[in-house]
Amino acid sequence: MSDSSTPMLEQYRSIKSRYPDTILFFRLGDFYEMFFEDAKTAASILGITLTSRNKNSPSPVPLCGVPFHSADGYLSKLLSSGRKVAICEQVDSAQHGKLVERRVVKVLTPGTALDSEGFESKNNNYIAAFARRASGFHLAYCDISTGEFAVYSPETEQDALGALAKIEPSEILLRSADDAPRGGASALLTVRDDLFDETNPSRGIKNHFSVSSTGACGFDENSGAAFVCSALVDYLRETQMDYMPVITLPAFHSLRSGVQIDDSTRRNLELMRPLNSDDGPTLVKTIDFTLTPMGGRLLRKWIDRPLNDAARIRARLDAVENLVSDKDLAERILRLLKGMGDIERLAGRISTPSARPRDMTALRDSLLYARDLKGELAGASAGLLASVRDSIDALPEVAEEIGKTVSDEPPASVAEGGVIRDGRDSAIDELRSLLGKGRKWISDFEIRQREETGIQSLKVGYNRIFGYYIEVRKTSLEMVPGHYVRKQTLASAERFVTPELAEWEQKIKTAEEDIITLEKRAFELLRKKVAARTDALRACAGRVAVTDVLSSFAECAARNGYTKPEITDGGEIELTDSRHPVVEQVLGRTDFVSNDISMDRDMNRFLLITGPNMAGKSTLIRQTALIVLMAQMGSFVPCGEAVIGAVDKIFTRVGASDNLARGLSTFMSEMVETAYIMRNCTDRSLVILDEIGRGTGTFDGMSIAWAVAGHLHDIGARTMFATHYHELANLTADNPGVKNYNVAVKTGGGAIVFLKKLIPGSSSHSYGIDVAALAGVPQSILESARAMLRSLEGMRSEMSEVMGSPRPAPPDNDGLLRSVADEIEKIDTMNLTPSEAIGAIEKLKRRIREG
Repeated sequence: MSDSSTPMLEQYRSIKSRYPDTILFFRLGDFYEMFFEDAKTAASILGITLTSRNKNSPSPVPLCGVPFHSADGYLSKLLSSGRKVAICEQVDSAQHGKLVERRVVKVLTPGTALDSEGFESKNNNYIAAFARRASGFHLAYCDISTGEFAVYSPETEQDALGALAKIEPSEILLRSADDAPRGGASALLTVRDDLFDETNPSRGIKNHFSVSSTGACGFDENSGAAFVCSALVDYLRETQMDYMPVITLPAFHSLRSGVQIDDSTRRNLELMRPLNSDDGPTLVKTIDFTLTPMGGRLLRKWIDRPLNDAARIRARLDAVENLVSDKDLAERILRLLKGMGDIERLAGRISTPSARPRDMTALRDSLLYARDLKGELAGASAGLLASVRDSIDALPEVAEEIGKTVSDEPPASVAEGGVIRDGRDSAIDELRSLLGKGRKWISDFEIRQREETGIQSLKVGYNRIFGYYIEVRKTSLEMVPGHYVRKQTLASAERFVTPELAEWEQKIKTAEEDIITLEKRAFELLRKKVAARTDALRACAGRVAVTDVLSSFAECAARNGYTKPEITDGGEIELTDSRHPVVEQVLGRTDFVSNDISMDRDMNRFLLITGPNMAGKSTLIRQTALIVLMAQMGSFVPCGEAVIGAVDKIFTRVGASDNLARGLSTFMSEMVETAYIMRNCTDRSLVILDEIGRGTGTFDGMSIAWAVAGHLHDIGARTMFATHYHELANLTADNPGVKNYNVAVKTGGGAIVFLKKLIPGSSSHSYGIDVAALAGVPQSILESARAMLRSLEGMRSEMSEVMGSPRPAPPDNDGLLRSVADEIEKIDTMNLTPSEAIGAIEKLKRRIREG
């Protein structure tokens, strides 16, 4: 039989054939081995040595492996590369002449990894199921490490793509490759049409959660929401097998809850990721002072979905104010939060057989800190903090049970022994006593043998292969008694055994094995008890997370000099000495120029801001959006004073960018984003636009910018509109809500100084040539440009006059359609000759052309 056809490799091939799209981690003793193409792929990704079985045979088998006790890091690397891994374990001991039985116990995929190694602790790891149906778009998502499970049914594809961009799933489950989200999603795409059941959409949900109806989830059992949720649950059960963690019933979320922030706005405001680098400053990096992983994850959710209810916002702000003003309370809370583990993910892992002893002690310690946190919050005066205090259940009975059962410093694995505390289990204590006697006998035996033989260098040792032995150096071999039985020969010594030593070795080995068996049983009993409280543990984690985020806001405010904003139900946005929260950290507080902003939903609803490049227009308008967003999260803001009428949506269109993955040019991307804003903003929205129309010809671009500005003015949305088209300043003539501002510059002596200060009135120049001079453009080019500018400036007054005229009314298409419909209604089709029919049609066509 060739080496590539041994019984073990035949077993490998058989198992691999059932998991063809995975890398098979095949357990062989203390290693996970990979063979054939899996070995080549894994060795390349992991950077480990690729070897082979029987290198000298005609068909050597590629081979690589990793130690099972340190496999987590390797698994994380494979999952991060977008691979799936099937874990194949030995499920019984090898019997004489028989191959050890092996089977796959779970399949790990990028979206279903449970262990936290490789996770960003403050980020969720989501898997999503996405489908397009006649009823619209449906998106379910789950983080099995925290148990979170939710579903959206967005109205448009753009909303669906925005939701996917927001949750950033590691893996997307699809019914068909045609359902794949357009736009170049970076997630692993898994196509499984067999999991999507059109005939019984809610089957998976009902089966897994043992419910008769999906009513508690907030959606109908025949809905698209049920359809994607069931597919996702079935996929999770299929991959996790006996290791399926506890997850919550899926909650139906409306995209209309909270302040709506589309994907373009998230990117333009650099909330989570920098626009032009992999590791630049962002809002979340600037304001994140959370101390627990669950607090960090909650902060990101609050950034993604600020509140639009003024009363709830004020409750958060009052809690932050309480912590800012009571520094001693804030410090005591921070000390407790620092000791917390990730209760959410600990609970998730403990709900499966993959739980480890140190998970238990980490959970116990975290619950004790949660108990103390509840006590500290008794000193808080803010209503929200009092509510959090009252709702914290630190599960003292769980912490007590763990403390009674698990030793204070347990090993990494139950198989190592020493997990169960002395005095907890009498059978384990008895075996430990026997084991102690055995080890004492071994120690005494060594002393006796030295005395009886006179060999002072004699020692009794142990290794996993040969067990216990007596080692004698070769220089003393003539003194070895006749009843010693040779066991192993070394270069400088011989090893022996005696019947008495072998007998005690067997006693010790049996005691050790029995202890491990009993410890595993006791630990599993504890695990199941704790797992039964998974929901309560996650509820406790949620309360701790809220406290952590509010404490983070207080710490951020204290460090950065932020102010409590006043939140109203009106339309004003009054900011005094406002600053950009991220840019001021880069430049330094003293170098950043603050500005006042005054807006409302009436006569100051549209601020038209002109000024040159580098003047600071883009920073100014973005900082306004960020301040409003931060305030509605419940955070203090970088202002001297702030009064903010709560907004329902925030939109930004900033800078020039393309979307090649969707086949969109720079200008097309700009127009797609602008169209979305125009169709979705309301009079309660905040709209931030920068350089609309710059991606096309001057007259086209100026016309688009002028029409967009007028439309937003008419809607009543609070708008900051930065532009180089200073001719648009004449919009004030026919639009009473428009106010002109410019970012001041100082010129003199052929130089230009950017003052970064917003002042009333429009800019009369774009200063583009001055900026070109600062950039080092050759003088000859600058002089040519100035000459051309002088010849073109004669057109300016005429263009400005046009921009100040009322907007022409669009064609009354509705009226035209009604008129045509009336004429069609009058036609007597039953008594019409062919020539009369042709004449009637020509008449209608003429009417439409004229219209």
